[in-house]
Amino acid sequence: MPKIISNLKEELMIKGKDILVNKGYNALNIRDLAKNCNIGIGTFYNYYQNKDEIVRAIIKTDWEKIVRETHVKILNSNEEFKEKLYTIYDGIYRFLSNYLDTFMVMVSAGGKKHRSDKILIPYENILKDILVLHKEKGDISYDISDEKLAKLILNNIIYICRDKSITFDDFYLSLNIRINK
Repeated sequence: MPKIISNLKEELMIKGKDILVNKGYNALNIRDLAKNCNIGIGTFYNYYQNKDEIVRAIIKTDWEKIVRETHVKILNSNEEFKEKLYTIYDGIYRFLSNYLDTFMVMVSAGGKKHRSDKILIPYENILKDILVLHKEKGDISYDISDEKLAKLILNNIIYICRDKSITFDDFYLSLNIRINK
């Protein structure tokens, strides 16, 4: 009779995340992960097809959590535009601090198969809403469309989170947004 383990899928993700965050993508080994969860390797494959599938599930879960936290924090905030933008930067920075190594390995190994611009859409929408809100309030003004500016800002935030030679304040000063006070 098969052994029934409650919440095994979640346990696999928790232990897999621990390995990804602390040791990196290459250290995540399905055989070792199964052993750490006290299951046979075949049982792992009842839940995930391969290593990349569990990695994508872990990353997606964390990304969605950070997007939700950011949205709630900004939605319930009366902060200035710069502080809201910093909240977005901070969420992306925390996420990339955990998974940059994993992204680089997966993208270099799988090319476009692992890339998805759709994952950025929720943050683009949050950023666009912030831009529109502060533009309508008269706090800021800019000369390109809300959508283009949101994409531009988001992609640059991702870049400076990876590069680390440019601070958030340097980035903010470089924006061509006029602060109307």
